[in-house]
Amino acid sequence: MTILRAKVNFKRLNPEEIMEWTHIPTCIAGDCMNRQNIMAERISSIKNDAPLCGQARTVSITHGDNSAIHAALTLMEKGDVLVVEGGGFLDRAVWGELMNRSSISLGLGGVIIDGSVRDISELRKMSLPVFAAGYTPAGPTKGGGGKIDTPISCGNVSVNPGDIVIGDDDGIAVIPLDISDKILTKSKEKIIAENEIISKINNGLEHKEVFNVNKIPFISEDID
Repeated sequence: MTILRAKVNFKRLNPEEIMEWTHIPTCIAGDCMNRQNIMAERISSIKNDAPLCGQARTVSITHGDNSAIHAALTLMEKGDVLVVEGGGFLDRAVWGELMNRSSISLGLGGVIIDGSVRDISELRKMSLPVFAAGYTPAGPTKGGGGKIDTPISCGNVSVNPGDIVIGDDDGIAVIPLDISDKILTKSKEKIIAENEIISKINNGLEHKEVFNVNKIPFISEDID
């Protein structure tokens, strides 16, 4: 078994900087990135109202094998979000109750797996946010190797170590670290703009006035 660990040196955000992202919904962040960097629908939270936020630490595994995940957990720092490239393979779970309990002790910020997990009823009772593509009682294989802290694809989105990942009931958004300041600013501005729209709706303005529907050109045509 061979597990490759890449040497990375990404900028670590302080807790206050991470906290700012906890107020940004994934929908808002995605809109501010041209509707990109949103993980595929199959990656969803195993329970409602369990938001996730932190910097990514990446793992690439062979289908159904969690050896590299175990190795990666020995390298995690408090607040890190473990992001696992599992190829969407669902026939074997690579995460379960015991790993979850250990990760809570480590202080992880969350787990995202493009693959299956198990022990769902127990995971749902715990505080750690877990997002996955599915679940199955079938356990993992061992000895398949993998990669740690390399660029990966999870949920059809590229993820690099240090990227900011946020998750909520709508799904997961990945914000590349090198544009995170710009996206955070745009996201805050969009939240203000949407709150203004909500205010207009609550004050009784018609749909066409709120959304400038009158500016949309229509072509009238008689249909027999």
